[in-house]
Amino acid sequence: MSEPYESTGGHNDFMTAPREAEKEWLSEWYLTPSADTDIARIIVERGCACNRQITLSELSAVMSGLAGNKGLFSRSSYSSVRGASLEIFLSCLNTALAAYGIDTCIDKAHFLAHVAVESDELRTTEEYRNRDGSTPKHWHRYSGGETFHGRGLIQLTHDYNYRKYSNQTGKDYLKDPELVAVDLSTSTDSACWYWRKGSAWGDMSARSKQNDFPYTTIGVNGGFMHFERRISFLQSLAKSFQIERCEHYSTFRFEQFTLAGSQLSKTKSGPKVWRRFFGEDDEI
Repeated sequence: MSEPYESTGGHNDFMTAPREAEKEWLSEWYLTPSADTDIARIIVERGCACNRQITLSELSAVMSGLAGNKGLFSRSSYSSVRGASLEIFLSCLNTALAAYGIDTCIDKAHFLAHVAVESDELRTTEEYRNRDGSTPKHWHRYSGGETFHGRGLIQLTHDYNYRKYSNQTGKDYLKDPELVAVDLSTSTDSACWYWRKGSAWGDMSARSKQNDFPYTTIGVNGGFMHFERRISFLQSLAKSFQIERCEHYSTFRFEQFTLAGSQLSKTKSGPKVWRRFFGEDDEI
């Protein structure tokens, strides 16, 4: 993003005004000739989203349309999160990303692409019941039973994951698992914890930095449900976070992914899961 700012004499105003306008880190600022020789024109360009907070404009570019008139998490059972603004969500998000070291532009893009899908496009912080309000049959198959169904932005499930997350935070979510869904900061924090420490497939940040989107998908979802939608979000986030300008990740592309290009091809069960969803297609 480039935006001009003109100064007619003050030597500090042109440096501070654009920075304070959105409270974001700016990678470059430089002088460029002006038609009026008495005016210094500063062109400010924002770099990628590495090692800084996500800005509201970056998040809005991808997520603002998900809120609608009812705000975010409009289908949540909990009034404490229902109707939350993008600004509130962004505050929770930046805090949790920093806490778990999810700090590169590509890591943030992979993470949020999955969050968008797992939370039904930021509509819920909890796995849905059946339309008639009854308990879905698969909830009974979770370790610990239906009490430990999916909650949080990456659907924390099974009592052993609630136990691990409790050990991480020092709070007893086994005793009151609803707390993961009723508080937006916890819903977001639990997702970041799962991304780095909770998945049975390991640390997702290590794979996202290789742009291994098939691997991060199976690490979050256990399969490839809604894979095309996940890729669509990834592409939009990559553009918003200006990954093409990143010193480390600018060469990555986000249009197609292959089994051979993924670390999944070197695992025992990864290829089997791939074949279950995509048949004999090796490129998606």
